[in-house]
Parts: sequence; structure tokens; C-alpha cells
Amino acid sequence: MLVTYNLPTKNENHAEDALLTAIEIQKTLATQLFKATYSMLTRIGINTDKVFAGTIGGKDRLNYIVHGDAVNIAARLENLNKHYDTSILISKATKLLISQTLKNELQLIPMGKL
Repeated sequence: MLVTYNLPTKNENHAEDALLTAIEIQKTLATQLFKATYSMLTRIGINTDKVFAGTIGGKDRLNYIVHGDAVNIAARLENLNKHYDTSILISKATKLLISQTLKNELQLIPMGKL
């Protein structure tokens, strides 16, 4: 799943909203069973930067899509969760936009460089 937080409308708190949503997704999945037996584990990568966004396709198959290095970095962060045995990784660009209060509350831990 790909989620954007500053498109198509402006959101001044997009970095914090993305991180808080990721945490909420992980909390919900940790307590939810599917078909009464199966849990769903997921990894989330969050990055903040400029992207190209818009609609693509014809009138029968029109999709909203984002492209760019920022999207690729978020995908790489998602995959790096395997290496670090984590479930959410954020980029330095995202971390810089998160308030100090939230950083202290969440106790963000540096994991390395991408």
C-alpha cells in the first residue's frame, strides 16, 4: 500500500501524521486476527521529499500515482525492516520534520544510513 500525506492537498503535519498512522496500523494489526487464527505482520517505510504526482491511464482505467526517488527510498526503508528486525523505519528527512515533543515521546532510535 502506498499512502501520501501532503498530496493532493497540503498537510503541514504530514511527517507526524504519517508516523502516527504507521504506529496505529502496527498496533491494530498486533491485536487483530484474520479468520480467527492468522495475524498479519507488516513493515512500513516512511520518507519525505518531492515527488511527481498525477493521474495516468485512460478514462476506463485512471489511476492516481506518485513517482520519484522519495517513493523508492520509502520502499527501501520498508524492506530494510527485515535487516533491522523492525516494523517501522523513517528517513532522516522525515525525522527532521517531526516535533521534538513527539521525538521524545516515541524515543526514536537511529538505525544506520541508507
